[in-house]
Amino acid sequence: MSQFVGHIADYQIRTSEIDPAKLLKPSSMIQLMQEASMQNAIDLNVSVWDLEKENLSWILLKKHLNILTSPALGEQVKVKTYPAGYERILAYRDFIMSNEHGKVIATASSTWGLINLQTKRMVPIPAFPFYDHVPAELLPRATERLRTLKTVDHSIEKHISWNDLDWNGHVNNISTIKLLLDSAPRQIPEYQQLRELSVQFKSESLLHDHLISECHIDSNNTYHQVRRPADGKIIALAHSLWK
Repeated sequence: MSQFVGHIADYQIRTSEIDPAKLLKPSSMIQLMQEASMQNAIDLNVSVWDLEKENLSWILLKKHLNILTSPALGEQVKVKTYPAGYERILAYRDFIMSNEHGKVIATASSTWGLINLQTKRMVPIPAFPFYDHVPAELLPRATERLRTLKTVDHSIEKHISWNDLDWNGHVNNISTIKLLLDSAPRQIPEYQQLRELSVQFKSESLLHDHLISECHIDSNNTYHQVRRPADGKIIALAHSLWK
């Protein structure tokens, strides 16, 4: 059996992580997954603090989330995450969330890149030793092709504040995902439960940016974009499926 080089973490759903139905918010679910992946990166000596010595940093490029069922306040969940391989300039990581009975309730696949902090260019992924222990069975890659919107049905605006920033001084991925999802009309029953979310991050956003989050609705599929009017840059694109 190949050595497991991932990380498994146990969490209890807290009040700050639930929605009005007392279920785990999608953004909170992704946050728990990323907490586990950060611990894994620290254990593998490839965290942001390890890599900054070489002027490198990980950037999230794509994520695809599947939610089978959402845990409620007080429930225990287990998050399993592991490196899922690499090719050229792309690195992959999988996430599996299970309930206290061991039943899978959500999965996510993600695509990452390494950028040089000085040139802002992506660099080849090194052949880290842990890639010799990638599991044989992996989640499907996040491959959905997302495009800018031609029609906008709903929009909201946001000014980026200090609380939106991560340790790199850029807007946190979770803040961007929240902004993407907040453009959906959550007041109607069809938009109460998120089942799938594909996100592609296109550009960085910084403190004091003014952003517009827009969506186009097609039945229970919603297509999203976050853009910066100041320079026309698309910050992120997404596709969400609701039930």
